[in-house]
Amino acid sequence: MKKRDTGLEGIIEYFGKVKTEFEGEFELDSIAVKLEGIPTLIAAVKKLVFPEILEDYLEYFDFIVGFFDSCKNETFLKENIQDVYDSVNLLASGLEEIKERIEGLQGFCPCCGKEVYYSAKDGQCKNCTSSRRDRLVSLFLKKISLSTATEETSVLQIAPTPVIDAYINLWCPLIKYESLNAFQTDLTFKEDTEKLKQKEDKSYDLIILSKLAIDKLSEGGFLENLKRILKDDGEIVILAELGDLEDSDNSEISSISEKIIASLNANFYLTELGIEYFGQEDFEKSGLACSSLLTVLTKTKLEDFYKGFRPVINKDLIENGPLVSVIMPAYNHEKYVRRAIECVINQSYKNIEFIVCDDASTDKTPEIMKEYSKYYKKEFYFTENLRGRIPFLAKEASGKYIALMHSDDVWDKDKLAIQIDYLEKNGGISLTWAYYLRDDGETTGDAVFFEKNRSRTQWLKYLWENSNCFCNPSSVMKREIFLEEQKHGLACRQLPDFFKWVDYLCKYDLHLICLPLTYLGVHYTGDNKNESAPTDDNIYRTSVEEGFVWMQVLEDMEDTLFVAAFKDLFRRKEATSREELMCERYFLLLDSEKTAQQTSAIFYMHRHYSEIIDCLKEKYNYIKADFMQDELKKGFMQFLDKKDTIVKK
Repeated sequence: MKKRDTGLEGIIEYFGKVKTEFEGEFELDSIAVKLEGIPTLIAAVKKLVFPEILEDYLEYFDFIVGFFDSCKNETFLKENIQDVYDSVNLLASGLEEIKERIEGLQGFCPCCGKEVYYSAKDGQCKNCTSSRRDRLVSLFLKKISLSTATEETSVLQIAPTPVIDAYINLWCPLIKYESLNAFQTDLTFKEDTEKLKQKEDKSYDLIILSKLAIDKLSEGGFLENLKRILKDDGEIVILAELGDLEDSDNSEISSISEKIIASLNANFYLTELGIEYFGQEDFEKSGLACSSLLTVLTKTKLEDFYKGFRPVINKDLIENGPLVSVIMPAYNHEKYVRRAIECVINQSYKNIEFIVCDDASTDKTPEIMKEYSKYYKKEFYFTENLRGRIPFLAKEASGKYIALMHSDDVWDKDKLAIQIDYLEKNGGISLTWAYYLRDDGETTGDAVFFEKNRSRTQWLKYLWENSNCFCNPSSVMKREIFLEEQKHGLACRQLPDFFKWVDYLCKYDLHLICLPLTYLGVHYTGDNKNESAPTDDNIYRTSVEEGFVWMQVLEDMEDTLFVAAFKDLFRRKEATSREELMCERYFLLLDSEKTAQQTSAIFYMHRHYSEIIDCLKEKYNYIKADFMQDELKKGFMQFLDKKDTIVKK
């Protein structure tokens, strides 16, 4: 994970310059001037550094401020110049050490899904207050894909911890989730046990026990009830680390723990999952120690530990579901096209018509494709490379649904079965999570396609504030939706897919299947280098195109949808009239953190100035002079350092 700036980088650079000046021929007056600024810089450091780290350096900082204050006296400075140099060196080293300590606390919290700094004292996430144990359990829930499980999956948390409770409610919306607030101070153990007795046999796929609940495992009846209500292939996750209890200095606690572990081993298969199961990268990002272990109990011994929940495949739908047209254009993909074809013909979903074309490849792509002719409903081999063959293939399709396959991508065998099942029940558009797939066959982590589901308006706001998180070749939708003419961004080289999703969200619900069922081929070099590779040029081109197309989208968006999606970003939340909402569109663009959106705001104003100037003045106290100032700061001038890229484009 790329480290974020700590805020100390500029200060450390300043001390580097002071050291460099010391090491050359220097004038005392110049050194004195630089030393005068050090107390101010140390004050800034105190504001930037976490208190639990800062406390180790406060005494030294206070001393050094006093010392450099004395250096204002020229005689003192001359007499102590070597001490001054040594102090600057020591202070610079200390700041580097602080920076490394802060970077060591940086991670990506699996509980809240945000990039965070963990507390140096107790390892808590500074955003959601999750502990290391909370994050270990959340990692497990992510590993088993609980977020993708359906309402057939039942989860019980006993004596729930707030963080895990919040995680399940946020990321696992479809499952049947219950919590038992057992072992509260006003409840007796007998009453707790009675609550468990009321649960039906084999009710739960997963049971989560907090540390508070573990203390009761050795008491009569509780463990037996847990085993009874757990499904035969279910798991019990223990939030506490049993080793901590077993190794306790308190003989009473240690004795109880021995009984607990003996009782667990007598009733369950006990598995301890650590860094080998979760992976070093996830451990480091989650702020976990390499020795951390998660205890999981099962009724049966698992040789290959549980791979995770997946939606139950509808066997009747697989055999008798509606026709799905899979369309696949190909060009110069001899390395990849065979695996792409075989991913389609080996889908568990059977009612497929496969329509392919080769766009005048100069390698062996068409020869490889022809080996599979018996699997195609239609196949086309063009002699002229025109690109953009997808609309042609879609018009040849006759299925109820269309699924797009790229000739260098890979699908999970159940991809279509899972998506068609969802669409038949809910309608709209379905996409899946996706990995980037490199030429060497390795995936590149969680890519950009891992997000939780949102409503239409929430998705619009998300896309406004972030970048595209939808993988185009993961999509499945009705044929008539696929054939709709795209309104925005079609002429963009980098962003036509992004604004296709924006257009769809203006009319349809969009559902993300939270499973990585698609593997998106991405190539950085060679003849197969593709335009979706995240190179510096592509990233820059994307930002420029994005601003101007968003301006067009906002202009065309219905006012009711605009208000529903963006009202909390309005300058005036009470804005309702057409003129006011046009002003809010201008300010939405202008206030964006993205440079290209700011620039497009200036164009928007020039297009609509006469329509909104009176409203801007009366309702927003924004006059022509304000616009002229914004035009200088946020207009096209800020792109001049990229003029070569712009001219080429």
